[in-house]
Amino acid sequence: MYRRQLNPLIHPVLWVVLVVFGCGFALQSHSQDNPGEQPGRIELPAQPLSQSLTSVARQLQIAIAFNPTQLSTITAPALAGNYTPAALLDELLEHSPFYARQQGSGWLILPRPPLLSPPSSEPEQVEVEDLLILGSYRRSQEAAIQLKQHSNAQIETVIADDIAQFPAHNIAEALQRSPGISVVRERGEALFLSIRGLPTRFNTLRLNGHNLAVNENVRNSEQYGRRFHYDLFPAELVAGVEVLKSAAADQDEGAIGGSVNLRTFAPLDLGPQLSFSAKANSAELAGDWSPRVAGLGSWVDDEQEFGALLAVAYSDRSLRQDRVLNFRWEQMDNPASNATNTLLTPSGLRPTLELEQRERLGWSAALQWQPASPFSIGLRWLQLRQTIDYQEFSYSADYQSPALIQSASETRGQALITGDTNNGSVQIGRESAGISDDNRLVDLNFVWEGIHWKWEGNWAESHATSSNPAPIKRTRLRRQGDVAFSFAYPGDQQLPHITYRTIDLTNPQDFPGRRLEWRVTHSEDSEDTLNLSLSRPVEFGWISGLKLGLQWRTHERNYWRKDRLITQGISGVYFPASYFEPMPVSDFLQTAHGLPKQWLVPDENAFWSEVDEAALYRSPFSPTDLLNSYRLSDDHYATYFMLDLNQPGWRWPLRGDVGIRHIDTTQIARGYQPSGNSTNGEQPVHARFDQHYQAPLPAANIVLETKPDLLWRSTLARVMARPDYQDLAPRLSFNSGDLASASGGNPDLKPVTGWQLDTALEFYPADNGLIAAGIFFKKLDNFFQTRTSGKLINGQLYEFTQPDNGASARIAGLELTLQTRLPEPLANWGVETNYTRTWSRATYLSATGETQDRLADVANNSVNAGIYREGKYWDMRLHYSWRDKVLNQVASANLAAQNIDAFGSLDMHTALHIRPGLSFTAEATNLTNAAQWESVLGDEFAGYTRYGRSFWLGIQLQLL
Repeated sequence: MYRRQLNPLIHPVLWVVLVVFGCGFALQSHSQDNPGEQPGRIELPAQPLSQSLTSVARQLQIAIAFNPTQLSTITAPALAGNYTPAALLDELLEHSPFYARQQGSGWLILPRPPLLSPPSSEPEQVEVEDLLILGSYRRSQEAAIQLKQHSNAQIETVIADDIAQFPAHNIAEALQRSPGISVVRERGEALFLSIRGLPTRFNTLRLNGHNLAVNENVRNSEQYGRRFHYDLFPAELVAGVEVLKSAAADQDEGAIGGSVNLRTFAPLDLGPQLSFSAKANSAELAGDWSPRVAGLGSWVDDEQEFGALLAVAYSDRSLRQDRVLNFRWEQMDNPASNATNTLLTPSGLRPTLELEQRERLGWSAALQWQPASPFSIGLRWLQLRQTIDYQEFSYSADYQSPALIQSASETRGQALITGDTNNGSVQIGRESAGISDDNRLVDLNFVWEGIHWKWEGNWAESHATSSNPAPIKRTRLRRQGDVAFSFAYPGDQQLPHITYRTIDLTNPQDFPGRRLEWRVTHSEDSEDTLNLSLSRPVEFGWISGLKLGLQWRTHERNYWRKDRLITQGISGVYFPASYFEPMPVSDFLQTAHGLPKQWLVPDENAFWSEVDEAALYRSPFSPTDLLNSYRLSDDHYATYFMLDLNQPGWRWPLRGDVGIRHIDTTQIARGYQPSGNSTNGEQPVHARFDQHYQAPLPAANIVLETKPDLLWRSTLARVMARPDYQDLAPRLSFNSGDLASASGGNPDLKPVTGWQLDTALEFYPADNGLIAAGIFFKKLDNFFQTRTSGKLINGQLYEFTQPDNGASARIAGLELTLQTRLPEPLANWGVETNYTRTWSRATYLSATGETQDRLADVANNSVNAGIYREGKYWDMRLHYSWRDKVLNQVASANLAAQNIDAFGSLDMHTALHIRPGLSFTAEATNLTNAAQWESVLGDEFAGYTRYGRSFWLGIQLQLL
């Protein structure tokens, strides 16, 4: 765990990348041919049409998009000989009700128009949700563009070849290049997605159309609520991803930013396959090389009716993060005699080293049975497990602003940037935690197509458990009230300086013990879903089809934790040098100047040797434990009615859908509230809060084909987002730090509701590219805000934080997208870039009135830009993702607003193809070694995080 020196192999990785580029350019003259345009030798037996198309895509290396369900009952003839793609597809489909249409270098398999209608007058409609796409990365990109063109909804698609050919710790990182998508990282790995710059809590995640239970954060007091943390999900288990930015009546409610739907592999769609990949990964700061392996096996019987599939992914990673934390900038009186304004001062500083050893295992299994009849049934199982060994080392510089020496203070604008005190405090700390996350989803689905009606049904059960197999242990030493030190904040993205005059951070005799903190947390999250839908084609004016559906979902969150403080034998005691160990790294904040980089590291075994941890586990729940714990359950019923629209006879042919979804929710929140003096031994009182609400959610998606290659797409929908579980819970958490602060939930919190409007022009050039420009607008009511105020709890005044619905928000934005292949002689190269501009204005209510500011966690600008090259012998991709400054904390009480500064990351993928089915890869993320900064008052320092670069070396092998 503690081998953190920079591994000497990292620099040779860069040489490998250069070798890959060199070999590729040397072979470039041999890779200009496009195999998809040349005749190829084909041998196909008589078999189901979907299986023949799968074989054609692999043998001729072309992208083919089709709906496996639509083709399930059609048998293709046996063929043998040399064929071009066009000739081969014509012959395969000659006696079927389908035809092949070429777009760029890919092909769409579409229903033939009615014989009495001119073929060009009936716009084809593609069921995006069920398409299977086969081919290389470039052709996968082109097929994804075709999906977008033929969809009624605002959708972005990433598919398996795309995911596999880019460095991605998890599936969120593979999505971040899509228009309007950015990620929120922790220790260098994407944790949450932001869509169109909106807060991460306004996005939803589904797997194969079902909600996934959510693993909770059990490392500290922050809770994730409904947000799925993507570091749990390996990219290798995903066949495709759809990001839906618009709503439809047949989609689950709950997303305002957008909805992400992950799709796992299915055997009858994939066909027989056996593949394997292995990579070695190194995070530059951590230094260790760690394994990452994945395999997939798919089997289909001779009749092509039954299939089984298993995909497995394993990784083991060492991570490190160097941080400097500033707790808060707070108001203080200006000491200048003629001052008329107040100053803001940083109230404390904490340099922190974080280390993680992360092990992740995931597997996905599927069974499919699809006899030669209009019936199919499938069973899918996903299992994810992640364990984390977390270690944290820190020291602090704390002071009270009235104790600053006025003559030594300097200001810059409204900020106090230098100061000196003789009455400061310093805490030395070490924290460790074992974290375990388990997630499971099982779903059973069926499809039956009658003469007039198509029936679809599914049941899904998902369960997530998060816990501490090893408890959270914090070892604290503290020198209180007599430390002399000075500080300075240089600005211009430079770290602060601290100079201690009366203590030595490495001297045990300068720091008496304070206390030991022990905590275990357990969270269980479960969801059961039952869906049934009916659909049929209709010929009535504009109406081409209708769909009815009903859904039942039940969800439960059970959260509890135990906290214990041990002061006996610790508080006020000075410990010998044998109770401490060396720093686990020698290069903490390597490029920083003015901050101490070595300090005491408590030896946990020595400090905790006398603690009976078994007795702590067995101890009953204390009053504060009960106040922290809660249980929340809700039942959701939804019905919907939707009409498909199609009017090909207009000057501008129209297609789309319009419908309404009605939701009915019953919610029960259980927990505890203080009674008398619960913090001093009195048992709190059990509390229960019931809430019931209903809402109609209409939605319309309209596409006008102004030209065959120019679409005008518009959507209008009423949307809603439910509060996070911890915000709904009747809970009360007390801060363990020096500040008397507490936070609580609000069982009366209502969902955010609003209207959203999208409209966009999309141009699809002949080279199968995309040029699009769109605008969006969202008007949100009952918006969530957090209020901080003084509250008397059990006779003591606390700074109390609680959510409420006191805000409203308006969000508008612009999206620009360009995806295209370059012309000759660069036909193997392509570019993909997108830009999102978001404007937001929120009105927050406080005790003193209304405050207007930007919406928290919304980026004004985000950019994704990439260039790729794909050929017979080598591939390359470079991608840069950038997100503008966001408001992280709204100003409240005597605290300043805090921002997360703009951040960008450059990632790279290269591959050298030795032979068909065998490739070597070299990849890297954050090549520019960017760090994340936080600020107040424009550019004053409020936080710093650096996790460095990551590198991969790998091999990909397809055996079947």
